[in-house]
Amino acid sequence: MINSKDIDQMILGRLRMKDQMILGRIMSIDQPTTKLDKLTSVFKSETNEEADNNLPNYTSQTFNIDPKLAFEKTKIERLLNNLKMELSCGLDRIMASVLKRFAKEFSFPLSKIFIRSLGGRRIAGFLEANKKDPLDNYVKLHESIRRNGSQRIVSCQKIRPGYANKMYNVLSALTIAILTDSSISIQWPEIEQFINSPLLNIFNQTKLNNPKSIAAYNSNTWNYKKGLNVLLDETKTNIPNQSHLIFKSNTAFFFDLTSNPKYYTKLLDYKLVKQETIQKALTKYNLYKEQNRTLEQEDVEDFLSIGFQVGHRLINKFWLLNSTFEKYVNDYYVRHFQSNYVIGIQIRYQFLKKNETNLDTFFQCAEQIENGRFDKNSSVKWFVTSDANYVFKKFKQVYGEKIIEGVGKLGHVLYNQQAYFRTILDNELLARSNEIIITGGSTYGFMASIRKGQLPYYIDGIHGNIPCRKMIFSSLPRANSRTALF
Repeated sequence: MINSKDIDQMILGRLRMKDQMILGRIMSIDQPTTKLDKLTSVFKSETNEEADNNLPNYTSQTFNIDPKLAFEKTKIERLLNNLKMELSCGLDRIMASVLKRFAKEFSFPLSKIFIRSLGGRRIAGFLEANKKDPLDNYVKLHESIRRNGSQRIVSCQKIRPGYANKMYNVLSALTIAILTDSSISIQWPEIEQFINSPLLNIFNQTKLNNPKSIAAYNSNTWNYKKGLNVLLDETKTNIPNQSHLIFKSNTAFFFDLTSNPKYYTKLLDYKLVKQETIQKALTKYNLYKEQNRTLEQEDVEDFLSIGFQVGHRLINKFWLLNSTFEKYVNDYYVRHFQSNYVIGIQIRYQFLKKNETNLDTFFQCAEQIENGRFDKNSSVKWFVTSDANYVFKKFKQVYGEKIIEGVGKLGHVLYNQQAYFRTILDNELLARSNEIIITGGSTYGFMASIRKGQLPYYIDGIHGNIPCRKMIFSSLPRANSRTALF
């Protein structure tokens, strides 16, 4: 009788001797990341460029999955172990029996490949595939309140600064509404033509009775080093117990709010943040409060990471483009981004020294990211957005057709309402880049990073001669000696 092991040996024997030797050497490598790189370099897909271009384009969609959950190592190993032996080879010429036999060894690199393959795609939230989104419960709550007299409402009122500061205002008000089981109304007339939110009548204003305004400023506001004692002072983020609330601020108050442990349970209930992120913050908080331990500056990372994830979830769930504008953005993406590795570069010329050395630093940063990308065979484009026409001219002068730029009128939305189209288009495209480089202190680039759910690289006004610094929360990018992103 021939057992399964014998069958495996027979099938393995049919593989070319060269492939057997290569596969054996790769599987003997202990370092998982090295094994991953070797596997992907040897067993390349045989599809040509034309076939790749005809694949369905999912990049413009919002996925309700966390790739790290959907493609975790144990699940990949289980899938490989369940493969049918009679299946024919796939595009990589590896037989099902080989994948099954080496399921444990293949599971780690394959899970990483699957996760990395989602690099340019927006992942809206932290939900497993086919699971109901708890934020749908808030959609129903909001609608019920709106249809029954707006008993509890948070009024997000109009502010003057630019697009990203207005988005700070919206995301903060949304966070307050969710934490207080209230509906929300947003006063932002210029944006209505571009947005189609699942929240009923979100731009319709309602009458407020004895409303209470929420204070959003503290000593941390716009400071590049956030004081932990202020961040963990719960009195700074207590929300008034009032039926009608007003929020009006150009600050990212949602970062302060979500650092408060009293709100962690609700954030988890709505899956606005990952469980492990909350656990890290709680561990540090308990050290700080119960054991009276002094926390280090870098510990601020664990608390502000919560706000980043919450902002990402909210903007991808509730701030959706209307169908006409989304089609335009998607078509533009397909024409210019698809099949390319795209580095998004956002330059706020006002925050930088007015010389070419500053732009050279952006060049160096983009080149460094390009040279370090995972897929060395992919073609590369740089998407550039800026508040200065000079920037586009300089980039195109040096890099020519590698440069992509948006269409429409440039301008600050505070002074030019005609600039909304280009402003929103560029921000959406920036968020769909594989990597983002922003100008330190510019909230516009940071908002695209929140949309994407990935911290950017940055060049700031303080260390403008140092390329490719990856953003961290313990020392935020700056426009000058003090002013930071939020």
